[in-house]
Amino acid sequence: MGASAGLAPETLGLSVVAGIGASFIYNMGTDAVASVSKKAVHSKEVRHVANALKGATIDSANTIADDANDVAHWFKHLHW
Repeated sequence: MGASAGLAPETLGLSVVAGIGASFIYNMGTDAVASVSKKAVHSKEVRHVANALKGATIDSANTIADDANDVAHWFKHLHW
């Protein structure tokens, strides 16, 4: 929009109209992309994958904690 305003004297104001039109088209495009992205993020498939990753992460953390407890238990009963 700034470039179109700078060219206004040379183009008798038509660049301002073109700049406003380009801004309008850009805003419509970004709104459409945002709408589609929002629907995709809230879809059932994405939630399913997110929940699966969350469950796998919790399972991995529990496994690591169990292994750490086993090692700590082993060291506790080790007589130096």
